This record gives sequence, structure tokens and C-alpha cells, in this order.
Amino acid sequence: SYVALEDDTPVAATLVTLYEGVPLLAFVYTGASWKGQGLAPALIQLSINALAAHGYDRLSLVVTRGNEPAMRIYERMGFAEA
Repeated sequence: SYVALEDDTPVAATLVTLYEGVPLLAFVYTGASWKGQGLAPALIQLSINALAAHGYDRLSLVVTRGNEPAMRIYERMGFAEA
């Protein structure tokens, strides 16, 4: 899990947890004025890198159908629908 700060104020974050032993990207947040600046993909990639450093080779997530901005990010990052 990671948090991006601007003057000690959170502007973006990821929350990763284990679900049935598999890392789950449970939450991604980007403040409205910070959207489109690449913070979400950067924090997701940091999470992936940290998981890999700890021996994990998978990261799952769930996204609400219709959340097109999130789906575009996940697809660009190589996530696939299961």
C-alpha cells in the first residue's frame, strides 16, 4: 500500500491486502484535482514491485462495471478480466 502526499495531505493512495492468500488491490484513490497525472498507475506499479520483492507473482482486483477510467488504467497495466 502506498500514499502520495502534497504538503502532508494525501492526494492518491493504493491499499493492498491478502484475500485467501492472494494479494488484492482493494482500493485505489486519486483526489479530483490530481486525476490524469499518472499517480494511480505509479502507486499501483509501486505496489506490484513491492509484492514481487516479497515473492508474489499475482495481484488481483475487482472493478465496478462502468468505471471506465479505472478499467482503462488496469487494462493499460496488463490486468485482464477473469
